[in-house]
Amino acid sequence: MIQTVVNAGEQTMIFAGMLGIVFLLLFRFKRDSSGFSLEVTNQLKGLAILTIIFGHIGYFLFSDHNFLFPLSTISGIGVDMFLLLSGYGLAVSAIKKNLKPLEFYKRRVGKIFIPLWIVLVVILVLDAVLLKQFYDWPVMIRSFFGLYPSADIYKDLNSPLWYMTPLLFNYLIFPGVFKQRWSLVSALVMAGIGYVVLLLPLPVADGVRHLYELHYLAFPIGVAIAGGSDTFGKYAVKIFKWLKLRKVLELSRYVFLIALAVVFYYSAWATFENILIVQLVSILSALSVLLMFVCFKLRMRLLEIFGEYSYEIYLFHWPLLYRFDFIYRSLPAGMGTALYLVYFLVLAYFLKKLAGGQFLKPKESYVPFANLK
Repeated sequence: MIQTVVNAGEQTMIFAGMLGIVFLLLFRFKRDSSGFSLEVTNQLKGLAILTIIFGHIGYFLFSDHNFLFPLSTISGIGVDMFLLLSGYGLAVSAIKKNLKPLEFYKRRVGKIFIPLWIVLVVILVLDAVLLKQFYDWPVMIRSFFGLYPSADIYKDLNSPLWYMTPLLFNYLIFPGVFKQRWSLVSALVMAGIGYVVLLLPLPVADGVRHLYELHYLAFPIGVAIAGGSDTFGKYAVKIFKWLKLRKVLELSRYVFLIALAVVFYYSAWATFENILIVQLVSILSALSVLLMFVCFKLRMRLLEIFGEYSYEIYLFHWPLLYRFDFIYRSLPAGMGTALYLVYFLVLAYFLKKLAGGQFLKPKESYVPFANLK
């Protein structure tokens, strides 16, 4: 249900203060930047899922949109970041392992669908038992196959799952299109296929088509980054060798970070009418954040934790917030949002453990957040 908030600005400051304290408690300096490592990608995924949660809470859950502003304004960039990282991770994995298409699908299908199916079953049961709400068989069947032709955030089974359809589409065409020696060309082909598909009369709602048009380039761009990373890396090494003096190198790093922050600030809040420009500007914002994290000497462990469980949180966060809320009705908005983030992490931990079959392997130890040590 739609929530009300008293003193939205004050509650936002309270939540931001609590979040800031946790950030300060859970960060450490890195001796040097580690490039586009697993730590960096997890931090980026953590940032992406938080922006999406804040956007859904600020603009769709509370009647006063000033709550969580401006944290709630960049959720679209978070979606682009997810797709970009998915394309990058898929391409890097394909370059390293060179899997055949059948092996590729076997490795990926379970990781995507098992958590999705668990969440859908739980939501359907909760809807039926607690809300006496039922869905038609075609809707449920499509949902289990990852097909979401509509995204009514207040009426659909789980509206944020519109994201699953374009993600699965990219996963479907990737093995047939991607060639290691021609990775940049492969990315262009994927972008071209996406463009052509959007010209077709797709059986989806106008709002969903609009979302596709806003985000279809992010995945191919991630593939392109993976394909060109070796070349770009060689040029970066030459530049760093040319900047022999440490002070010059450090100064250049800070100047670069400031420039990226300016690019992000402008691109994140600029408004345009052309949908292609809107998409490119959003991707530019995501790329500027990516480069800032690559160059940044701080390891934000809180973002790493959320990044590790970002997919699981994405699957269930909106139905729990909107239809099955039990926290906001008892606590002020700021404190309630903080408690929800903890609640989501706990649920995501158990969902990931269940989906990975960890409950069936009692002899194997499973240490949460182990990669953060």
